[in-house]
Amino acid sequence: MFKHISKSEFIGAFRDHGREDSFSYEAFSMLYNYFVNMEDDMGTPIELDVVAIDCEYSELEFDEIVSYHGVDVEDMDEDEIEEEVTEFLCNNTMVVGVTSSTIVYLSF
Repeated sequence: MFKHISKSEFIGAFRDHGREDSFSYEAFSMLYNYFVNMEDDMGTPIELDVVAIDCEYSELEFDEIVSYHGVDVEDMDEDEIEEEVTEFLCNNTMVVGVTSSTIVYLSF
């Protein structure tokens, strides 16, 4: 039996599991919309698994991704770095969205 939940219930589930610091509010909103859209596209409800989402998705700053994944951004300005990192992630995994200072993606 499944129940449609609101964005605040989605975020509250992370708080209830002690994982409220896993993502920014902006990232939680993106993830909520991502899963709602996925349900609509598939026509099938998705079970909320807070631990799985926390383990499978990441929110990092662009420079952290450069460091972790060795993205070559030598001699690039900030806008070029963001573009290069976004392209790198799009080519290697699924990007959920970009916040004002981070990117949310399926970890790999």
